Amino acid sequence: MGHELVLIEEEYRSKYIGCCASPGVGITLKVHGSIKNLQQFARANRCTLTDHIDFAHNLREVAIKNKVPKAHYASLSCRERDAERDES
Repeated sequence: MGHELVLIEEEYRSKYIGCCASPGVGITLKVHGSIKNLQQFARANRCTLTDHIDFAHNLREVAIKNKVPKAHYASLSCRERDAERDES
């Protein structure tokens, strides 16, 4: 789609224990140009697109210390909870 992949996330559960895991995947992208193609993909696949995220802050929240270049980042989440949110 013309953007640079910088992070892949995966959530799964092998057994339901009562909370938290939402099976699916998420990606963080360094955006190059328009996000129109990401918006279309998100709508078509019942995903959640979050534009202009603070990628460095998101990494620090999960105890990852890494220098991240300043750039335009977006996150695309295609998890069970995203599809359910679309149904409400």
